[in-house]
Amino acid sequence: MAAIGHPASCLSCALLLQLLMTHHLFCAALRLGDSPHDGEPDYAGQLRAATAGNVTRTVVTGPLKKISEAIDEFLIPRVEWRFSHCSGNWRKSKCVLLRVPDKAFRHFLTLDSLQFPADAKDPNRCRATVMTSSGWVGQATQEEFYFGFEQWVSEVRDSHKRTAFLPVWSDPRLDSHPAEYFSPFCGEVDVSPMTNSTVSPMTRQECFFLPTSSCTMDTAHWGKSLVNGNVDMAVPFRHRLSKPFDGLGVGDLHVMWQMLFFRQNARTRNEIARREAEWRSKNQAWPASGTGPACAAIHVRHGDKLTPFWIREHDTIAGGFNKSFDDYLDVALKMMEDKPQLTDASRSKKLPLIFLMTDDADIIAVAKGSRRAIIHTVPPSTPLNSLSDFYKDKDSIGSSDFGYSAATSGDMLSWLLSIRLMSACNFFVGNTESSFSRFLYYGMCEQRNGRCPRIFSFGRRHEQDDMPTMFEE
Repeated sequence: MAAIGHPASCLSCALLLQLLMTHHLFCAALRLGDSPHDGEPDYAGQLRAATAGNVTRTVVTGPLKKISEAIDEFLIPRVEWRFSHCSGNWRKSKCVLLRVPDKAFRHFLTLDSLQFPADAKDPNRCRATVMTSSGWVGQATQEEFYFGFEQWVSEVRDSHKRTAFLPVWSDPRLDSHPAEYFSPFCGEVDVSPMTNSTVSPMTRQECFFLPTSSCTMDTAHWGKSLVNGNVDMAVPFRHRLSKPFDGLGVGDLHVMWQMLFFRQNARTRNEIARREAEWRSKNQAWPASGTGPACAAIHVRHGDKLTPFWIREHDTIAGGFNKSFDDYLDVALKMMEDKPQLTDASRSKKLPLIFLMTDDADIIAVAKGSRRAIIHTVPPSTPLNSLSDFYKDKDSIGSSDFGYSAATSGDMLSWLLSIRLMSACNFFVGNTESSFSRFLYYGMCEQRNGRCPRIFSFGRRHEQDDMPTMFEE
């Protein structure tokens, strides 16, 4: 076990003391694991000890399964800490955890105090603003949840609310399709032995991601309260926090949202790591995060936005979605051209590395024929539709759906793997009028511990307005 400490920036003493006391009381009461047996190390205990004070980085070494479970137990009530990566094999792995940058630290302590309240004996401890989605995996990337989170932050900031914020990634009203309740995020009908009538929506968070709060409700309460899709279970805190979330911009909130609600649990991390190792064995030129040659990530939201419905309803031509793959590549290469990493030791020019995500099979086909860059991608679980094929089918032209409703948990794993690989790049080209493009971009920020890559957007939105500031030292 090794730990490296860095000095924290100046914080409001009163706020920090109050938050740390709350945090400490909760951590002291929380049982994070059994005592070690037969000389086996208490990895969770080691993590707790190693991250005391102003430590911003720590390393834990041991059998992958055991330390993965210990990491989850450590991370759940500490949203200011992030899993970074593991190396080694399943018998002896070395896993790195990072704390958020100093400028962001106090805001994440505030999140801790709200998401995981210390007073576990309080019978009204489920202080949660609850929102539900429409029940398919693509909805996880939509901004209806983020906008709710942004409003929640505003109300907390104005001292009108002291609650957790709890998104539920499925609609509990799907009584006639019990299997659908699990299929959007988990993909298996038998995830739980419980039936649709007894399951709690809290299980939604634990399929791919760490639980986001300590709130619990009985099934009857969930079903009764969530029919309107937004329920506020607010119970005022006894203590006021001094200026919570002051000074946060739109970009900061976007990154906080991603870092809070898309923290992968051990099962997901291990699956993504397995897929990444398999992918890298076939794509050995792709750099690890922060190393090797420069790369750029590109997301082309194309086919869906260029169907008649979206052109008519959202003016997507004016929104900049009618760009070709070469238009995107032109920008990416321009962003990369001054980087010396694009040449090898002999100073001969090498083809730049590009990671491509898109919703249109036509874009993939064009990219594969490009001689301007080496194009990498992750095959989606659900085959992509083609815009050219869409226009050949006269029955589909009036439809607004381009296949997103068919997305499965396998697609979510493909997205998470893609984000992991894209996070190696310091450049991103997309269209920030697309909520999915923003999901990818801020997912890269999350994977980079809040530090976002440089971005270019073809949309009408100004990307500089959404750039975070509190994650940069």
